[in-house]
Amino acid sequence: MASKSLWMDVDVMPAAGSLPGDLECEVAVVGSGIARLSTAYELGRRGKSVAVIDRGPIAGGMTSRTSAHLAPLCDDLVSEMTKIKGQEATKLFCDVQAAAVDRRMSMARPVRVS
Repeated sequence: MASKSLWMDVDVMPAAGSLPGDLECEVAVVGSGIARLSTAYELGRRGKSVAVIDRGPIAGGMTSRTSAHLAPLCDDLVSEMTKIKGQEATKLFCDVQAAAVDRRMSMARPVRVS
C-alpha cells in the first residue's frame, strides 16, 4: 500500500518561479530539500551569494515525503550502532545529531528570501 505525506500538497513558496535568465552567484546549491536549503541558509549567513536550483517544487522531493520532524536519532537502535561502530563513535553521532536539531530550531525564525 502506498502512503502519501500531507506535506506533498503544501506549496512552500508559490511565488518562486523559473530563473528569468542567467544568474551570477558564488555558490549554486542543487536541490531544495531541507538539507540543501539548510546549506544555502548557512552559506548566505556567511556572506555568500547563493542560488538554489531544483527541477521541481521547493521541498518537493524526499523532504515532502517525510514526517517533517527533527529528532536526534538514527534509523537503527543506538545499541546496534554501538555494536557496529563502538561507544565513542556512537556518542559522537548522537552529539552531532542533537547539535543539528538545536541549529535547525534556532533557524526557525523569519528569514529574508530573495
